[in-house]
Amino acid sequence: MSQLVNKKQLKPSLIFESAETSYVQYIYSGNLLTDVITWKDNTLVQKVQEENYSYLSNRVSIITTKQYDRTGVLIETLTEVLSYTGNNVTINNKILS
Repeated sequence: MSQLVNKKQLKPSLIFESAETSYVQYIYSGNLLTDVITWKDNTLVQKVQEENYSYLSNRVSIITTKQYDRTGVLIETLTEVLSYTGNNVTINNKILS
């Protein structure tokens, strides 16, 4: 079941516990950042958190944040839909599933 949420409701304790040994991977498509993946360590075996960025006219239109538990199993996904008025960005929807 999906629900509207605040991004602060994600499970940040899992990220903080692995902060000293974690490895962050940045993935680009051309000049656009498409993914930021936090791994437990530099072996890139177990994900801690993943953010995916989708673009419309070279602006981020959807941010999908995936949170994994201590064993690397996906436990929740937050999807944020953005819109723009000039240079101002608005978050239209936040859905936690």
